[in-house]
Amino acid sequence: MPRYYNGRYWPMWKLPMFGCTDSASVLRETEECKKFYGSKCYIRRLGFDNTRQVQCASFIVHQPTQ
Repeated sequence: MPRYYNGRYWPMWKLPMFGCTDSASVLRETEECKKFYGSKCYIRRLGFDNTRQVQCASFIVHQPTQ
C-alpha cells in the first residue's frame, strides 16, 4: 500500500505507456490499478505531448469511497 506522501509524490502503477494509441488499454490499466489498490486510493492519470515531451494533462480518475 502506498505511504503518506503529503500530496507531493505519487507512486507509479507501471511503466509509462508511451506510444499508446488505444484508449481501451488505458482504461484497462486504470481498472487493474483499482482492483490492486482497492477503494481506498486516488488514481491520477497523466497525459504527455510526445512532440514537445512535456506533461499536457493531469486529472483524477478515481477517488476513495467514503
